[in-house]
Amino acid sequence: MVCVILGMLGSIWMIFVLHSGSLRLAFISNYPGMVTANHWIQYKGIAPPSEMIWLFDVWLVLTSGLLWIAVGLVIRVLIQSYRSTRSLAHRR
Repeated sequence: MVCVILGMLGSIWMIFVLHSGSLRLAFISNYPGMVTANHWIQYKGIAPPSEMIWLFDVWLVLTSGLLWIAVGLVIRVLIQSYRSTRSLAHRR
């Protein structure tokens, strides 16, 4: 459940970042999404079509959500590991 909430918050965060227009902040907060999306859009002196920009934004929102789901899963595994280690220490 926490993973889903973190994923939704990550997506909402990226929507906010894209709405603010700060590509630097988008790059910092979603590095994997920006790196993979940069392979799609190459600036050749002309602006990309609006459909490509829309897909770029959707990709960033999706990858941000997935990134935060992964963070939630890692946190969950660490908490479970800590709890199991702590319960084993109490049994001794």
